[in-house]
Amino acid sequence: MINNKKDKETLKELREITKVKENWGEMLDDVADKLNEKCSVTVKAKVLWLLGEMGLNHPAKVKKYVAGIVSYLNDDFPELRKRS
Repeated sequence: MINNKKDKETLKELREITKVKENWGEMLDDVADKLNEKCSVTVKAKVLWLLGEMGLNHPAKVKKYVAGIVSYLNDDFPELRKRS
């Protein structure tokens, strides 16, 4: 459950980005930057999932973020490990 207003706003923004695949190439860096922000596990899981989806359409652009994504394979939270 998300109680933080910033997390709610971020999830809403990510949902909107998810809907408009034509803009994914331009939005990929903005989405990846959210991994460095202090946010909930739910938000980070959504970011990781969206980066994976974006990477299917823009593999060259997501390549520079792979090391950061892979670092979540050792996270304490199963959902983050799964999404990475």
